[in-house]
Amino acid sequence: MQLDPRVEAAVEASKRETLRSLQELCRQPSVSAQDLGVKECSRLLESMMKEAGLKTRIVTEHGGQPIVYGERWEPGARKTVLFYNHYDVQPPEPLDEWKSGPFDPQIRDGFLYARGASDNKGNIIARLQSLKTLIGVDGKLPLNVKFLAEGEEEVGSPYLYRFVEKNPALLKADGCLWEGASSDAKGRPVIALGAKGMVYIELRAKGPNVDMHSSYSTLIENPGWRLVEALGSIRDKDGRVLVDGFYGDVEQPSSDEIKYLKEMPFDEETILKKTYGVSRFAKNLSGLEAKLEHFFRPTCNIAGVNSGYTGIGSKTVLPKSAFAKIDLRMVPRQKPDKILEAFRSHLRAKGYGDFEFLVESSYEAARTPMSDPIVKVVRETAKDIYGVEPVVHPSMAGSGPMYLFVNRLKIPTASIGIGHFGSKIHAPNENIRVEDLHRGTRYIVELMRRMAHS
Repeated sequence: MQLDPRVEAAVEASKRETLRSLQELCRQPSVSAQDLGVKECSRLLESMMKEAGLKTRIVTEHGGQPIVYGERWEPGARKTVLFYNHYDVQPPEPLDEWKSGPFDPQIRDGFLYARGASDNKGNIIARLQSLKTLIGVDGKLPLNVKFLAEGEEEVGSPYLYRFVEKNPALLKADGCLWEGASSDAKGRPVIALGAKGMVYIELRAKGPNVDMHSSYSTLIENPGWRLVEALGSIRDKDGRVLVDGFYGDVEQPSSDEIKYLKEMPFDEETILKKTYGVSRFAKNLSGLEAKLEHFFRPTCNIAGVNSGYTGIGSKTVLPKSAFAKIDLRMVPRQKPDKILEAFRSHLRAKGYGDFEFLVESSYEAARTPMSDPIVKVVRETAKDIYGVEPVVHPSMAGSGPMYLFVNRLKIPTASIGIGHFGSKIHAPNENIRVEDLHRGTRYIVELMRRMAHS
């Protein structure tokens, strides 16, 4: 497809500006888990949104980190698109594994390295630049635009629901473009139509009131062992969760979804050996079963465990406490409250009712049907811009607060992004390909034009 030459020229002319903007945004820390630079980043982002032609405001009355909201209304426009993004990032640790500073964006061999480069500041800049491009070329946008960027996605969006539930009219739109998807191992753009839900809990086992000499393990119960035993009661060796009712509400894929999964590209060899260095998938999954597990089934993962002495050398100690962080990813129809109560009941029944049970975040899954009109326009535009057939995933394997927009506001939503398979989001040396930043801008320009007339 031949893109509007005026757009091509505008994107080409603005490459340096676009790259400088992304470097400026990545240079500003915004680690929500540590409350590091988040408010400062919200103010920087607001200024960038104003520069892109949006009327903006910073929202704080919901009680969480600032939400940066912007909009632009075009006389006569029939359609409205909502862009969802987040400007907060994951903690950069371990710092010694970065080849350059996580907040010192560097370009090497056509890649930009920085925390947030892919997740999600690169997507923010590509979207803002697309607005500038369209206004510069046409003098206006082809549709109305609403732009929401939150500062707590990386810690589970605990307060976003307050803003969304109080402002349904403000956020009303014909479609939502979510952040996050990227190209796959073969370079094909990925479009994701949903997200798994999330329950993130922390279990704390307590023992004596101080760490003790380990010789007292003859008399004093070790909370580390109790925690290990409790974790062992939750899941069997094949990965099946043993909590009563955990699978009761799981929505099974339709026959059309199974048919699509059978045909959907899924490069197991690249995922296994080239990227993650493992010899096989869990439970020896492959083919259709691997896809079903990845996109349609819930998970129970231990995100972290800590107890006692973990430093260099030996220290014979009986620890006073032990804790584990656990994330549960849920699929449509599973309800967080029901899952949490099932886990509490399980622990009580197994003799661990004295554990502290802390809920750090929880939200539902969401999914836009593959038959929705937004899927066709996003898919066809991606094919024309990238020159290859995109891969449509029924859902991300990961999580996000998409349910607020799909389930509550009834806005059809598709996730697209500028990252690539090796972007290393949440890891040291997070990166994007610089050219993907500019191609992502062209994609959003064309997508907005087509959505305006779909």
